[in-house]
Amino acid sequence: MQEVVPGRYRAAGRGRDGGAAILAATLEESMATRKSSERQVYHVVPNPKGGWDVKKEGGARASSHHDTKAPALADARERAMKGGLGQVRIHGQDGRIQKEWTYGKDPQRTPG
Repeated sequence: MQEVVPGRYRAAGRGRDGGAAILAATLEESMATRKSSERQVYHVVPNPKGGWDVKKEGGARASSHHDTKAPALADARERAMKGGLGQVRIHGQDGRIQKEWTYGKDPQRTPG
């Protein structure tokens, strides 16, 4: 099995682990670059056994599990909006971030 280094991805295919190593590396990298005290970040990630999980950044377990991606996204958005300053990151089956949203007053607002 090929070692996955945060920030580096295999060029093609998911490999034997179904993309779990890439997902783990992406989450590790994401958690290392953000301070959890700034905002609550929720990740919508595929569950290896099927369905989709909502995981709070830094948490050991999933906050919730859903059969499809749409209800998982709705739940993650609701959780992020409750905290005042929150963020939702949507991952694809390959583990890469597809989209992200920030809710509340962003402390690093840039003009544009």
